Amino acid sequence: MTDNGRGVKEIDFRLLLEQLPAIVWATDRDLRFVYSRGAGLAALGLGADEVVGLLLSDYLGTPDPAVAGDAAATGAAVRVASLDPMAELVLVHRTAIALAEAKGLDPDHPVHLTRSVVLPS
Repeated sequence: MTDNGRGVKEIDFRLLLEQLPAIVWATDRDLRFVYSRGAGLAALGLGADEVVGLLLSDYLGTPDPAVAGDAAATGAAVRVASLDPMAELVLVHRTAIALAEAKGLDPDHPVHLTRSVVLPS
C-alpha cells in the first residue's frame, strides 16, 4: 500500500469515528489517558482528547449510588475498584477470560473480530 493510500484510509477512519456514537480511547501503562476521540464524547459533555493526561481512576471516580442501583436492578454486578489500577485491569481481563471460557468461547479468537485498526503514533 502506498503512503497516500494509508493516508486516505486513516482519514476515512477518522471521519467514521467522528460520526459513530462511540468512544475510542487509549491509556499508557499507568492507565493515564493518551487518546480519546469519537462522537460519543459529546454525550458525556467532553471534547476530543479532553481527558488526556487524567488517570482512568481520576475520571471514573466513585460511582453514583443511583447509577449503581440502576445497574444492579438489571442483574449486573456492581463493584467499586479498590486495588491499584493495573491490578484492577488484570482482574477485569481474567474475569472476561473466565466468562468466555465458561460459555465455550475462545477469548484469543473473538467471534466477530476479523480485523483491527492500528493508528500510527
